[in-house]
Amino acid sequence: MDAEQAIQAHSAWKERFFVAMAKRQQMNVKEILADNCCDFGKWLYGEAKDKFGHLASYGECVALHAAFHQEAGKVAQEINEGDFLHASHQFVNHGTPYAMASAALIKGTLALFKELQTE
Repeated sequence: MDAEQAIQAHSAWKERFFVAMAKRQQMNVKEILADNCCDFGKWLYGEAKDKFGHLASYGECVALHAAFHQEAGKVAQEINEGDFLHASHQFVNHGTPYAMASAALIKGTLALFKELQTE
């Protein structure tokens, strides 16, 4: 796992949201809310925890990752309810809880991987 892969995977959620809205597809909110189901989450709770769990940036990144998944789950729930306008504003507009969680996760991921380079 590297920072670019983690950031790319979580940035891809916007595309998934657009596709779900366009195709009127239901999203698995329970799975989206779980921060240990995606590849980055599996890495965070597995290998990274064992090797880097002692680092301050690790704990911060785990918290930011969980917060991101909470916000992504809220957007998915709105999509499932057919509230496409509000859902799209959440992941497109700056300053929304989803946008802030996404930006914070990117920053936290970069901080973790920067600290890993000095470890």
